[in-house]
Amino acid sequence: MTTILVKVLLIEDKRADVDVIEAALSETQLIRGELSHTQKLDQALSLLNNDHFDLILFDLSLADAAVAGGGIEAVRRLTHAAPAVPLVALTHNDDDGQALAVVKAGAQDYLSKPYLTGSLLGRTIRHAIERHRLLRDLEQQMTALLHSEVRFHTLIEHNADATVLVDGSSLIRFVNPAAETMFGRPAEELIGRPFDYPLEPDRAIEIEIVRPGQPETPIVAEMRVVETVWEQANPAYLASLRDITQRKQAERTLHRRTTELQARNEELDAFAHWVAHDLRNPLTLIVGYAKALEEEFTRMSPPEVAAILETVTQTGQRMSRIIDGLLILAGLRAEEIKVEPVDMAALVEEALNHLATLIGEYRPEISLPETWPVVLGFAPWITQVWMNYISNAIKYGGRPPRLTLGFSPTGDGFIRFWVRDNGAGFSTEQQAKLFTPFTRLQPVNPANGGLDSHGLGLSIVRRIIERLGGEVGAESSRQGSEFFFTLAAARSDSPSDQQPA
Repeated sequence: MTTILVKVLLIEDKRADVDVIEAALSETQLIRGELSHTQKLDQALSLLNNDHFDLILFDLSLADAAVAGGGIEAVRRLTHAAPAVPLVALTHNDDDGQALAVVKAGAQDYLSKPYLTGSLLGRTIRHAIERHRLLRDLEQQMTALLHSEVRFHTLIEHNADATVLVDGSSLIRFVNPAAETMFGRPAEELIGRPFDYPLEPDRAIEIEIVRPGQPETPIVAEMRVVETVWEQANPAYLASLRDITQRKQAERTLHRRTTELQARNEELDAFAHWVAHDLRNPLTLIVGYAKALEEEFTRMSPPEVAAILETVTQTGQRMSRIIDGLLILAGLRAEEIKVEPVDMAALVEEALNHLATLIGEYRPEISLPETWPVVLGFAPWITQVWMNYISNAIKYGGRPPRLTLGFSPTGDGFIRFWVRDNGAGFSTEQQAKLFTPFTRLQPVNPANGGLDSHGLGLSIVRRIIERLGGEVGAESSRQGSEFFFTLAAARSDSPSDQQPA
């Protein structure tokens, strides 16, 4: 596609947005732009009286436009001053309704500033100019073109937008090559078929087109309709359709990313508060004991020194576990992993080996199934899940702790794995907060310390399992608690595929 030279008038009162548009214009390869800039609508109207421009870009939030009646009034005044120059509106995220209104009032298109790129700006300017020229030609020459089929086809077939002519009975009478591509059918299949979309003249509406054999990838098109006449001067409708699928996908992607970013920011706020509290306390303890040793060491007995050193060691290990958890939590956001069949029996054994010191201290009774099913997952992460569930069950279960590990199919292609204990359980209010990061829960039974002492482990479990496509949960009764997670069963999973415990 050749590069065209375009003289653009930009009406924008925000310097930062002007810089963004100038940068985007310099990046596009479709056009070479000569940009003239003014901050006010009245200044732009004066320039239009004394100079020629190929396209006008104007911001809907201009201060003097708002005073004069808003974006629609701005379109009316600009169109009156320069009817031969196409208009493209510039809007923010929350201006879509007003942007559509000004398009219906006569602007050729609109661009959302957050989505602005050089390629998008170039295509929009080029299409706006071509579309405006075509619409003006159609308005001026429609009667003559209807009597000259060759000239009509030449004009329409070279249009970048899909063009469909529909008669008064809503049957398709003509399509251009772009329409054949958009509908995924040749002209001979389309002509004579009903046009199953609303024909509303002088309005821009969005429609969804499902092409044959591609039901999962519909096209989103913006359609404009004008009334015209067809053979023997019969009333008809000329529909012009533009593919805006990529634009809608970009809007959805931006919305999703904005939502994710907002959630992460909220989590970071909670994280900052939590770190300031839970890492400061043990650090203060270590510094205090170190100061005591420095000042009182010669007057302390060996048992007193040993007790202080043991406390410092345990506190340092607790800080290390908290930091390890934070590193895992951070890695879950970015790390790319390969999901594959895992040997669950080996992962449970590995988790128990890691917890050998804790098991030796509490001496729990642990019951395991004879076999384990094969599921899809990432072995290092699943080991962390088992370690968290088992260690919590040991530390916060009954005395002595009695644990039962097991699994059961869910009936929807997933396997539910669980750890049951004989502890005091948790309240309904606590259940809603169990897997929330940076939340400290008060113990149901103060004698055994409560749940998740540093408020991070269960949130890591939730992130791991959700990254692997499963779910987590917990249930409680007078007999104890059950913490579970689900993973997809491997397709080859059968009794013969199960791994011995």
